[in-house]
Amino acid sequence: MKHVQLVLITMLVLIFGYFMVLIVPNSPVESSPPVTPNEQPLIHRSAVKQQVPSMRAAAESIPTKQLSLDSQNTLVPSNTKQRVKPYVPPIQAIPSGAGYTGDLNDHHAYQQFHNDQEKALKLAYITATKSKVKRLEALIERGKHEGVTEQQLTFAREKIAGLNAMANKLKVELNLPSQ
Repeated sequence: MKHVQLVLITMLVLIFGYFMVLIVPNSPVESSPPVTPNEQPLIHRSAVKQQVPSMRAAAESIPTKQLSLDSQNTLVPSNTKQRVKPYVPPIQAIPSGAGYTGDLNDHHAYQQFHNDQEKALKLAYITATKSKVKRLEALIERGKHEGVTEQQLTFAREKIAGLNAMANKLKVELNLPSQ
């Protein structure tokens, strides 16, 4: 336990030291010893950094005119401040499905309401399956032409088979004719 505590304390001290190095600015040496003619003066790194600009700083100082698109898709200089309005979706009440309006003490009526909801959900799935399968088949054809791997095409075909199998199962449950 004592070993773990020592390791944690050591790590905290190292992290603290690392952040202190990052936070404390590199300031030039304020008091330097007198320099004799035969000695070379000591120069602090930050002073060298101030005297020799980096390539990035040199590139940033070169004025360039860059254009960007504004909200009306017209070109404007990129240094122009643009006011972009954030998109706020319209706030409306979400239409909920027709709730049960009958007597809650009438179990059979509520059960019938629930069964009708379930039937509507299953019919919606069957209807949606048809358009989804058409879209997936079109994507498979497009994938063949664009060089999609056979593994991905097989995966898509399995998805289509799964959608059709579930639609057929729901048709059987609803006593609808299978196609």
